Amino acid sequence: MVKGEWGFTLIEMLIVIGVMAILIGIGALSYTNMQQRYNVERQVKQMYTELMNARLRAVQRDRMHFVTFPTLTSTSYSVYEDGPPPDGDGLFTTATDSLVSQNVLLASYSAVLSNASLTLVQFTSKGLLSASTPTGYIRITPTAGGEYDCVFIDQIKTGMGQWNGVQCIIK
Repeated sequence: MVKGEWGFTLIEMLIVIGVMAILIGIGALSYTNMQQRYNVERQVKQMYTELMNARLRAVQRDRMHFVTFPTLTSTSYSVYEDGPPPDGDGLFTTATDSLVSQNVLLASYSAVLSNASLTLVQFTSKGLLSASTPTGYIRITPTAGGEYDCVFIDQIKTGMGQWNGVQCIIK
């Protein structure tokens, strides 16, 4: 090299480009995983909020509230209030009960119920689960290893948790 000339050799440039390509690839994979975890957690938080709102509305309005899932593995769910007066019979019927909200999960995600009795979650006017609704959980699939991927419903509380392969562990 002549004094005063600066530059990079072809080999140095190829090494730098190769390292940058590897770093970009790792970053893209990390971003995809982060996005999947965020989507699962967003679905769980939305479902938790809807269940808590149904429970609180039942107490505030002194009326039963129902959360319905079409099947054991659903991509949507709805919240209903026990029909307007004089109905208030405590029985769920789409003809007389008022639709409060209808929710659809993101594409490729579904809510998996722990048992068939959870296709109709019933909150009494005191905010408790009715006798016909057992304790159970609803998990979002596919899981992406996020902090929350399931909702646990108990007689007196509702909580978010993480699926450990067997049950929903409340956090």
